[in-house]
Order: sequence, then C-alpha cells, then structure tokens
Amino acid sequence: MTVALLARNKIQFVNRKLSQPDEDYEDYDAWNRCNCLVVSWLLHSISQEICESIMYMDVAADIWDDLQERFRQRNAPRIFQAKRSMQLLNQGAMDVTTYFTRRKALWDLIQEYRPLPPCQCGAMKIIQGYQEEDKVLEILIGLNESNSNVRSRILMQEPPSVINRAYASVIQEERQREICFTNAETSKDTNTPTAGSSND
Repeated sequence: MTVALLARNKIQFVNRKLSQPDEDYEDYDAWNRCNCLVVSWLLHSISQEICESIMYMDVAADIWDDLQERFRQRNAPRIFQAKRSMQLLNQGAMDVTTYFTRRKALWDLIQEYRPLPPCQCGAMKIIQGYQEEDKVLEILIGLNESNSNVRSRILMQEPPSVINRAYASVIQEERQREICFTNAETSKDTNTPTAGSSND
C-alpha cells in the first residue's frame, strides 16, 4: 500500500504531512476529493472483517493510524513460526530457485516484524554484514549433499560471499550437473543397440 500511495503521490494523506485544511480554505475541495480517493483505496485493500471496523472513519490518516496501531506490532507467534520454518527448511526435492525463494520469503517476513533501527553509524554496517553472512550460511546448510562441492567453494571465499553471489554460484553448479546428466543420457541412448541389430 505504501508503494501504491507513493506511486500516486498520495502518501502525504496518510503520514499527516498534508493535514486537513479548514473548510473555507481554497484548496479544501481538492484535498477532500483526494482524501476520499485514498480512503476508498484503503477500504478496498483490506478484508471485509477489518473494513467493518473502520468504514465510518472519513479521514485517510485516521484509518492509517488505526491500522498501524492494531497490526504493526510485534507478533511473537508469527516470528516463532517463521523461525521454526527456517530451521526445518531444507532443499529436499526442490530445485535451488524454489528453495531460495521460500527461504527469502521467511527472511522478509522476519524483517517486517523486526526491522533494524535507522542508523548511519559504523556499527550498523557491521551488523548488516553479519546478517548477510548468516543468510549465506543458512542457504548452504539447507542444500542437498549433491551441492557439497559448491558449498565448500563458497565457504572458502574471502571476503565471505554475499547472498546473491552465493545463489548464482549454486544455480550455475545445478545447471552444469543438468548438462552433464543430459549428455550422459544422450551418449547412453546412442550406444544402446537397437532391436534386431546383430553383433558380429
């Protein structure tokens, strides 16, 4: 929703940077029209059950604040569930892309509930670096043993590989194995005698 409001230049109607003017102000009608538009977007983007609790509020910023107060709080059960799913997630029968996508979704969910505080100090950069390393290690831990070679190469890299570079390395290894397997199967089919052929 934030992205949608930013794209339409309407985010000021929910973050209170464009407050409601007096009714005798010349731009009141324009403000009211845009506010009603944002209210409509908000009401149509949430479930019917939640909508019923805010449908009589007529200021977009009030609706936004109410939703933030109710739902943008830490949710320990969801964080617990995401952490548990993270620990149990292994590649198994999934290809690397599916495995990576599922793990990234869990990272994003945890980040949503536990965002890092805004800070420009050097310590925050170090913390973010550790988090990036942890993600690479989590990816590698859950990979199948068939990826042991590429896993070893990534662990030996200095400085430590970032997540996207590690993902690209594993994908490249997976595709290389597929090519080798296809070539082996093709060679096997070529060398297999056909029915009715004789071996003199």
